[in-house]
Amino acid sequence: MVIDGGGLLQYGRKRKSNLDSGEDVVSPYLWSRGIRRIDLLVATHAHEDHSGGIGALLENFRPRELWVGANPLDRVLERAARLHIPVVEKRAAAPYSLSGAVIEILSPPVGYVNPKPGNNDSLALRIVYGSHAFLLTGDMERPMESRLLLDARTIHADVLKVGHHGSKTSSTQPFLDAVGPSVAIVSDGFENSFGHPHPDVMKRLAERHTAVLRTDLDGLVTVRTDGRRLWVDTMRWRGESAWWRGERSFNWTMASGW
Repeated sequence: MVIDGGGLLQYGRKRKSNLDSGEDVVSPYLWSRGIRRIDLLVATHAHEDHSGGIGALLENFRPRELWVGANPLDRVLERAARLHIPVVEKRAAAPYSLSGAVIEILSPPVGYVNPKPGNNDSLALRIVYGSHAFLLTGDMERPMESRLLLDARTIHADVLKVGHHGSKTSSTQPFLDAVGPSVAIVSDGFENSFGHPHPDVMKRLAERHTAVLRTDLDGLVTVRTDGRRLWVDTMRWRGESAWWRGERSFNWTMASGW
């Protein structure tokens, strides 16, 4: 499973870029890992920094299915149709087994409609493998966090991909209390113009004694589990840290850098 394809988020007058993150960044990384075909490609929502590279990944890896949240990009749907790749629009549902893991779609909710694409369109999912859980929230913001708390869903996770790149619009205290992450990953660009991650979010994570990994400071972040142990590694670290014991492994890749 590959979640998002990265891309450049631009406001105002847009400038044409020669960089296609799907073609020039994500695909070469996957090829370097020996990956030539993927089963599931997920486009969490329509913003360019998440879905801009999806087209190239569809072309290069011909996934079995493309999962989308609400309001996916038209050009992504058109590319998938041209390549005869089934598009599955996901909504919150009960957990189910997939390749030895348990996956639960948490958001967007059933019946969710938003006339304009936005962060809360994000397809958010919780993946459990063995004794460890990963929570991947896209750019989901405060309203959807509150809805999950009201639904009384189990959202605890050992590893949290921090919502909306650490923006102050996400990661409320009640939400973090319910998730209780040991490791939090912030996907953000170096010296980005948005000020991500927000100091308030970092303070809340620090008060929880959560280990925070940031792509702007740590480079490529890798978290692996065999169901019993967690291995956490970054381009800035020396070696790996191993927690707990076990055998097999379940891998996911998330690509978005703002």
